[in-house]
Amino acid sequence: MASYVILTLDEEKITPEIIQLDYPLEKVAQEIEKSEIPNYYASFLRNEKLSVF
Repeated sequence: MASYVILTLDEEKITPEIIQLDYPLEKVAQEIEKSEIPNYYASFLRNEKLSVF
């Protein structure tokens, strides 16, 4: 699930609106692995344990 927030500002207050939406996480991870983007990001999406070294 992806999330983002929209902040509406007026003179008296700030109103947040949190947006959440589903997306094909595994497909995104697979496409990352096929691309030049480091595989670290695919692992991060899958919540895998990551090794710094």
